[in-house]
Amino acid sequence: AYHLNDVKLSEISAAAVYISLVIILSSVSSYRINYYKRVQYLYNRELITMSVTDALTGIYNRTKLNEELEKWIVISKRYNSDLSLVIFDLDDLKIINDNYGHLTGDKVLVEITKIVLQEIRESDIFVRWGGDEFMLLLPNTQKQQAIQLTERIKSSISKHTFDKVGQVNCSFGVVAFEERDDINTFLHRADIMLYAAKNAGKNTVRSESSPEEINPGQMSIFYK
Repeated sequence: AYHLNDVKLSEISAAAVYISLVIILSSVSSYRINYYKRVQYLYNRELITMSVTDALTGIYNRTKLNEELEKWIVISKRYNSDLSLVIFDLDDLKIINDNYGHLTGDKVLVEITKIVLQEIRESDIFVRWGGDEFMLLLPNTQKQQAIQLTERIKSSISKHTFDKVGQVNCSFGVVAFEERDDINTFLHRADIMLYAAKNAGKNTVRSESSPEEINPGQMSIFYK
């Protein structure tokens, strides 16, 4: 302003104010754009989380299990790494629902979820498959290790006292991934072992090495 003799000080002041306003408005606009981008990011992330999460228990749902199965089966085949699968369900849920109501039955499922989460590793994939059926996908886990974990889970559930209901039990099927398996055969083998556990009197763990293994063609139908 001192050297620009032909420019009035008032004009320089007006230009400075104008530039300042432009900077302020641009900053506000940039902040709002970034804010809405962050909100959109959090919203999208929440949608993704909801799409793979079971609403009742807060663990993964079957959509997530299918994704993880595809990934870990590829890894298992490529690197010849161990992979085990556990399927289990609550024995006699229908009786609990009939006697105490479905809300109580839901609370039992939530409590079972909490018990299992205390026993497994962060790397294990715990899923509510549907209804009272749950699955555990255990990467880098041999079948015998999976059986030991499953026995521990079964014991923890059996010892727990549930509100209104008291003690409840679960039946478990355990299998290890084989080279010839795909997703369907892997799940089917685990399902057969679950029915074997049911047929053995419930509250049991069955794997394909169990001496009590049952021919799938001779299995009876169970009603929970």
